[in-house]
Amino acid sequence: MRFPAFSVLVGFLLAPLSQALSDNANQILAHQATISQELQANKDAIDKYQGGLWGAAELAWRNYDTWASLRLANADLDKSKLSSEDSEAITKNLDNLNNAAIDTMNAFTQKVLSSCFLANQTSMIS
Repeated sequence: MRFPAFSVLVGFLLAPLSQALSDNANQILAHQATISQELQANKDAIDKYQGGLWGAAELAWRNYDTWASLRLANADLDKSKLSSEDSEAITKNLDNLNNAAIDTMNAFTQKVLSSCFLANQTSMIS
């Protein structure tokens, strides 16, 4: 399953806003763009996954790192003093990132974990 290039979409939609936002908000949006690129790379890697425990472990680690980055991005918002305009743009972007992260985790669960579980059951039966 191929996912759209989310980071390109985010950059296109938020480029006009970045001129009106504070430097702090622009830093947060830049961090979110990096997370978006990580999510896209994870989705691409999941699409290319052909099986195997080592590949599954590598994908699990990558997904964990991305989730950790997303949690840090959420935590950074608590520390930031943002205007309501800044907050609105960042929150909208963060909602999109959270949805993309959920989609990535669902793809990981469906393709990678289910194949590892089925392979393990097959070897136990043999």
